[in-house]
Amino acid sequence: MRDTSAVQNPFFHSFSRELLVPAVVLATVATVITSQSVISGAFSMTRQAIQLGFLSRMKVVYTSAHEAGQIYLPRVNWVLLVAVIAAVVGFGSSSAMAAAYGIAVTVTMLMTTTLTFFVISEGWGIPKPVAVCATTVFPAVDVLLVASCSLKFLQGGWFPLVMGMGVLTAMSTWKRGRQLLFESLERDGLELVPFVESISREDMPRAPRTAVYMVANGGPGRARDARALRRRGYRRGADAHQLLREPRDHRAHARRRHVGLARTPLRRDAAQRGQRRRVLQAAEQRGHRARHPRADLS
Repeated sequence: MRDTSAVQNPFFHSFSRELLVPAVVLATVATVITSQSVISGAFSMTRQAIQLGFLSRMKVVYTSAHEAGQIYLPRVNWVLLVAVIAAVVGFGSSSAMAAAYGIAVTVTMLMTTTLTFFVISEGWGIPKPVAVCATTVFPAVDVLLVASCSLKFLQGGWFPLVMGMGVLTAMSTWKRGRQLLFESLERDGLELVPFVESISREDMPRAPRTAVYMVANGGPGRARDARALRRRGYRRGADAHQLLREPRDHRAHARRRHVGLARTPLRRDAAQRGQRRRVLQAAEQRGHRARHPRADLS
């Protein structure tokens, strides 16, 4: 208190000269650990957003054959790098970033408490009066913290809010676009069973090749637009499996449905890459016996 300059950095000035260097080392290690948790959290949240349809698909690298949560997203990693460099250069110092940090942390705490209420009441099935009593104290404290940090909104507190609004806009726009696309496909598409029955006629023009239609949940649009059918066809439905490593002979099996057409559901493990032909051959061995040369497949 006797040193007026301590107000500029009260944390490190609270240590004696002998403990200053260990305190700096400890703070550096804590910063590294925190940054790693932020990076891992960004990977996990991005993957969940992709699975929920709020973001476009991107490359996910599974770094472990046993733990599904150990993932790496190269694109997200580069976005984080660019964002951190831009924030450091834009603010210029850690003191200038204090307002942005305060707003980000306190608003995150408030949102977490709000979501906790819905998890307790909707997810766990606890009566809402009990859930309100269990979570009332925390929002009161969080609102006070947010209000105190909002005084520095113009000094940099606007940065995390604008950033969050940008991410929310992008995610909601992508979600709405996917919804409109699926509604259009369902409206303009054909029912699978009547379509397959209609192409089972012997007089239907067929090219002497084998076609593989890779779809998520089935659809005749690709064959309809081709205006001519291949002599043999597979309707390949991919199913994301929980296991990171699925035994190859368990990934596929063929079911002959109509003349020249077989349905082949695939169980593709998360770590599998570029093995479509191998899985198709496994399906032939387990069910559909029609062989085809490599050049005859499309």
